[in-house]
Amino acid sequence: MTALGVRPMYETEEDRGKEGSFIGDLCTAWQCEARKLPIHYKLDFAMMRDGAIKAFLETKVRNYTRDYFDTYMISMAKVLAAREYSAFAGVPSLLAVRWSDGNGFIALNSMKDFEVGFGGRGDRGDLQDMEPVVFIPIENFREVRV
Repeated sequence: MTALGVRPMYETEEDRGKEGSFIGDLCTAWQCEARKLPIHYKLDFAMMRDGAIKAFLETKVRNYTRDYFDTYMISMAKVLAAREYSAFAGVPSLLAVRWSDGNGFIALNSMKDFEVGFGGRGDRGDLQDMEPVVFIPIENFREVRV
């Protein structure tokens, strides 16, 4: 188990490759450019067009189908950060998910249909993997064709 201080990085080279492929597809579909954000921002990218930030983005790549779960679970801290960035910058903050059978997105700053609970991963023995989370109904995601 890890202490509550320094967290190990679980992201692998393969994970970064899948994320890179997904963000490339999103940039093509949305006609924008992605700039990686520092880790303390809690979200992954600033989405740019004509030199201006048009949205903030959190990306996730999953190895299961869209309908495997009824809801999508995300850290409440990420949702709160997304809402704060949107309120300050006046742009949307999006969550984009690549499932094994398609892609979807939702605006975290304006979603209304969700539940708050406690959850996370229990397979790594990391106490910090369990936290307050937001459960978003899968049907609330809009499809992204890439």
